[in-house]
Amino acid sequence: MTYFRFGVHAAGVGGNYDGFGQYVAACNAARVPCIVQAVDNAGPAEAVQQLARPYDVIVFRMTGRDGIALDLLPYSGDPAAFARLRMANIANYWPPELDRSKVWTVPVNEPSKEPGDIEWLAAFTLECGRIAVETGTRHLAYGWSTGTPERDFWQLPDTLEYLRLCGSYPHLLGVSLHEYGLDDDITDASPWLIGRFEFLHEVCRTHAIPYPTIIIGEFGWREASLRPSPRSFREQLGWAQGVYDYPNIL
Repeated sequence: MTYFRFGVHAAGVGGNYDGFGQYVAACNAARVPCIVQAVDNAGPAEAVQQLARPYDVIVFRMTGRDGIALDLLPYSGDPAAFARLRMANIANYWPPELDRSKVWTVPVNEPSKEPGDIEWLAAFTLECGRIAVETGTRHLAYGWSTGTPERDFWQLPDTLEYLRLCGSYPHLLGVSLHEYGLDDDITDASPWLIGRFEFLHEVCRTHAIPYPTIIIGEFGWREASLRPSPRSFREQLGWAQGVYDYPNIL
């Protein structure tokens, strides 16, 4: 069966979710993966979790609760200690209806790529991964914005160690990336924008590390635009599906 491996990014409480129920029902009827990333609103994630199918892809991310930021980083102090604090805060505010052994979470969104910050980020991420393994919860690292990171980030010692950990626990640990084409032709600037994950794959091959589980948490043309040109929406998505045709990319 041929189907598009693209899902829904549901951001925030409120807004218009018309059609989401039909999407979930259609995926269920066709027995193909239902894919959703929900931000702050657990409802869309719970709707897919209720299908109770092991191959669905469910991500839930929180931006903040009670004045506590849950997706920003200080890039100062002890990164391992802050990782323990961040993971404890996520556990404390996690919606009880969502099963953390089945639903992925991302403890940071679009981090800094500044040279002085990436080493801190790598150390923070490694400790988050270790905690996720200890607690049996699903964890996606980084949430890198489109066009980032530079290839050298993937070769930092703590990053390589996290990727090795991903190789040992692919059902619990992975990487979140955002890839936007930034114009009406999504095929432009590939692999610098769409397909940038290939730099991660290349580093994994160099260091004999299995490809990690990857979820493209945000994807599209522009952040708030769906105007594909010159080819049709379906044609451009078909091209992108070919780019992402790896078993580790969910």
